[in-house]
Amino acid sequence: MVYFTAFLHHVPLAHFDRFWDLVGRLLTPEGWVLFDCPSEPTAALPEEFPDIPSQEYGIYQTRDGVSIRDLAGRRWRVAHVFWQPADLAARLSRLGWDMRIGREGSWWPSWYSASARRRP
Repeated sequence: MVYFTAFLHHVPLAHFDRFWDLVGRLLTPEGWVLFDCPSEPTAALPEEFPDIPSQEYGIYQTRDGVSIRDLAGRRWRVAHVFWQPADLAARLSRLGWDMRIGREGSWWPSWYSASARRRP
């Protein structure tokens, strides 16, 4: 089994297929993956980078699956890809995986748990 939490949404789209190929190589044929994933940002995020006081922490979503973080005047980019369960299941299916939703609204209201198995 491979398990990860609060991680998949940080895999950039350009690396998604390679990431799942690596995960598949780590598993035995009977192995499976357990993970959770956000389906939406946990807060409303402005489209532009507003001027905010430097003591505040901000998260600003961009259109390319990357968010901008701001802390004490420092800004950095973080991959943030929010997957709807059906979209993620379809993408994984094209890569040879079967995904099942474990439960919705897991530890955060906009998150869901899932498992995936690679098809033989």
